Amino acid sequence: MGSLFRSEEMSLVQLIIPADAAFETVADLGDIGIAQFRDLNLGVSQFQRHQVSNLRRCEVVERKLDFFEALYAKNALPAPIIDEVNFDELSGKQPLEAPASREEKELAKLQKRQADLLARHPQLATRMSFLSSSSSASASSGGRQSVDHMLASSVSNGSSPGPSSTTNLGLQQHLRVQELEELEVLVAEHEKDLRDLSDNEARLQNTKLDLVTRLQVHVHLNEFLNTVREDLEAHGVHDEDTTLLDVHDVEAQVPAATAERGGVRFSFVAGTIDSSRLTAFEKILWRVSRGNAFVRTVPLIPQTNVFTLQDGAGGSTSGGASSSLQDVFGDRQIHMFCVFFQGTQLETRINRIALSFDATIVQCSDLPAVRNAVVTDTQRSLEELDGVLRQLRSQRQKLLVLVSDSHVHWLFRLLKIKATYTIMNHLQHESKGARYMIAEVWVPTDELGILRASVIVSTQRASAAALTIVTPLPLTGKKPPTFNRVNKFTAGFQNIVDAFGIANYREVNPAPFTVITFPFLFAVMFGDFGHGLIMFLAALYLVRNEVQLVKFKREGGEIFSTLFGGRYIVLLMGLFSIYTGLIYNDIFGKGVDIFTTGWDIPSVTEVNGTMFAGTWNGTYYDGINASMPDSLDFDPTWMQHPYVIGIDPVWHVAENRLTFLNPYKMKISVILGILHMEFGIALSVFNHVHFGNYLSIWAEFIPQVLFLTCIFGYLVFMIIFKWLTYWPGSQAPSLLITLINMFLKFGSIEKDDVLYLTADAQAQVQSALVIVALMCVPWMLLAKPIVLYGRHNKETLGHSLPVRLERLRIAIANLFLRIRCALTGKAFVPVLYNAARHASLVNNRSSHDSSSNSSDTPPGGASPVPERSHADKHHEPAVEHVRAFDEEEPESHEMGEIMVHQCIHTIEFCLGCISNTASYLRLWALSLAHAQLSEVLWHMIMASGLKGNIALLFFAWGAWAVLTICVLLIMEGLSAFLHALRLHWVEFQNKFYGGSGYKFAPFSFRTALLQAEE
Repeated sequence: MGSLFRSEEMSLVQLIIPADAAFETVADLGDIGIAQFRDLNLGVSQFQRHQVSNLRRCEVVERKLDFFEALYAKNALPAPIIDEVNFDELSGKQPLEAPASREEKELAKLQKRQADLLARHPQLATRMSFLSSSSSASASSGGRQSVDHMLASSVSNGSSPGPSSTTNLGLQQHLRVQELEELEVLVAEHEKDLRDLSDNEARLQNTKLDLVTRLQVHVHLNEFLNTVREDLEAHGVHDEDTTLLDVHDVEAQVPAATAERGGVRFSFVAGTIDSSRLTAFEKILWRVSRGNAFVRTVPLIPQTNVFTLQDGAGGSTSGGASSSLQDVFGDRQIHMFCVFFQGTQLETRINRIALSFDATIVQCSDLPAVRNAVVTDTQRSLEELDGVLRQLRSQRQKLLVLVSDSHVHWLFRLLKIKATYTIMNHLQHESKGARYMIAEVWVPTDELGILRASVIVSTQRASAAALTIVTPLPLTGKKPPTFNRVNKFTAGFQNIVDAFGIANYREVNPAPFTVITFPFLFAVMFGDFGHGLIMFLAALYLVRNEVQLVKFKREGGEIFSTLFGGRYIVLLMGLFSIYTGLIYNDIFGKGVDIFTTGWDIPSVTEVNGTMFAGTWNGTYYDGINASMPDSLDFDPTWMQHPYVIGIDPVWHVAENRLTFLNPYKMKISVILGILHMEFGIALSVFNHVHFGNYLSIWAEFIPQVLFLTCIFGYLVFMIIFKWLTYWPGSQAPSLLITLINMFLKFGSIEKDDVLYLTADAQAQVQSALVIVALMCVPWMLLAKPIVLYGRHNKETLGHSLPVRLERLRIAIANLFLRIRCALTGKAFVPVLYNAARHASLVNNRSSHDSSSNSSDTPPGGASPVPERSHADKHHEPAVEHVRAFDEEEPESHEMGEIMVHQCIHTIEFCLGCISNTASYLRLWALSLAHAQLSEVLWHMIMASGLKGNIALLFFAWGAWAVLTICVLLIMEGLSAFLHALRLHWVEFQNKFYGGSGYKFAPFSFRTALLQAEE
């Protein structure tokens, strides 16, 4: 029976599934999420598996849904997502339903409202049934049933109310094998409609681009030529029959022209070009035309209305629509250009140059009336085209809204189908077109009944001709996955353990103990009542509002998601920090006299021969005399009683505060560290007993406990004994020197190092402890390898006399055979050990068996038939075997490898005891750093604000609060968190935790779909 203390017991089950029920069976197992499928086709490429074609079909549908999402983003519609919030809702939704109309949605609301009413008042169901039967009896043939009758039918049939549709493709919540084909048809129809609308919009948009370009070119061309006309009129040319492009003795009409006097005809080319290419375009024109082309350019302002035009009189008119050039050209910067020149040959060159620069050329007439007519016609065409575009976009928007209502449900079903076919690729097919498929799954033993019931229901629902056969398989050679049941409270602590490594199957799970030890060790480093209270309240807010905040995990980002997932860890860390803050008597770095100090100072005190009178108010000494002593040493007899909880507040104003607190916290860290490691070693016993590895109990556990206790357990004893003993003056021995002298001065002890009893007695105790500790080293190093090697030899029967004689005979035969081959020049083929003859010798087979095996002996020699050499085996075809990750690796029984492994393990433990004990001193170091930072912030910022006015206090409090949250809570909290994490991973878990397993990953639609969306 699995529990939080140990992972669940797992079973390996073989499923022989009828081929026509395989899809439903796998899909139903994905719904309940209790089975992890083994890949039985590891040697087969992914492109050669049976469900490749179906997976490609799923990818085609998925690409079409991605096309829908691109249209949603383009039309400012929300993108459909699948998360923890709507997963359950989607699981209960009717699959593959088409977008419901407004009337159907209203009907669904009425159905849901009436279903809720019937749920609250069951007595109404009888009345509804009577009304429905009466209405159906009185209805005419072919008439539509009343709403009451439909509701009563749905209630009586037990169906959940929901929007109905004439194109509903499935009425069950379970996946069906036909759903992929139905989904393909449904999505393809909507994709065709949307693509047609999008293509039509693109064509109309291109047409609009051409019309806008023509309109803008004509408008700006008219502006330019009207300017030239005004110049001509200023020079006295008023002939209305003369076009602006005829030169009649007016040299200034085209400033850049180089025409001679007389009748000269100019031509022009107009169009639009990208602004980034305009400079190069002008330079090329200048070189090609040799300065005989005049270029006029005008930038098109993006905010300009596309319908704005200039009439012949210079006035402007505007259409009824409001569309800017930016809507047509986008972010491109466009210039209108007009090139004036002479000659047809130059015109051809200019056209080629313009096309090479991806310019758009617009054909324009040189007659003003024709250009004005073109402008009017273009404006009218643009207005009509804009109306068509608005209707088309409105139609597409309505279709997109309808599709988006069901997009998430289609995506939900598609991902489930794709996940199902992916798992079906793990199933083994006996042959092409086989009637059965074989699957092997890991499942918790407690849930075997659920698995059996699920496959039976799936087979019946698929109307298969045969039932699925469920056969438990032996676990020989298999490494089961590790499955620890968690809830929302323990999930965070389990993740901390799993981040180091997944526990081996059925070994002790450190997570239950981490629930207490992790926040406690964190609090030892972070001990402050005020800071812990803030952390506790912040985590409490996340816990109290977890239902509402789970919806914002995606929007909140990775940091908020991580913090929200570990809200219970932060809650306990804050709670334990409040406790250790009371022990340290630290509240935002200040000590508070809550329970009255235990020190009672007499009213008259003598200091260095001078009498001072005063009273102790709990915080400082108020003297009555004018002169006060600079320092006052408290007499231990003044202490009346210990402080109620934690450190007496008098130490916060004492000059020797750090001298007292540093050794105190350092020794507390050593005691906690050694207890933590001893507890880890004790947990290894549960692993040894559970797996029947009793050899490790007396060959590893006992010497480890003795080694750690004799050295560092003795240190803990000395710390506590020194605390409980009063040492006047400076007579207390140094515990560190005493511990070092245990080894350096074996059997003797200095007078200053005597801690208890007498010097000889303490020396004898310490000598005995050192001898026991040193004896544990070869105990751990040699005992287990020797026993394991002996067991292996006994199992392989290598210690028996017949086998040894057989091996000796084969060695002698190989020696003579090598000599003979060397003399004759033939290749030497060694005689190998014959396992069959080995078994016959050990088991004392009958003479008949012996005679049957004698045929293996070559004539002319008594040696057995040699096995085929590597050279002979080289001609055999190699069969590639891919080892699955859940198959156990064969153990090595070579004495050398066993000794190396045990030697590493022993050295790691012995040296680790020293380094790990020193590592726990980080509890003291971080606690000291946190207290000093808190005190510095208070004295440098907050204390100065308290001495000033209200305005200064306000700004000082703001700065102090910001620095407290950012530095002490966030940075110091993260530092303490990482150090506590290291103490658990390295110092605690390596005493008993293997961490070489793999996590139980059942096939679950919830997990697969949420990971796919991420």
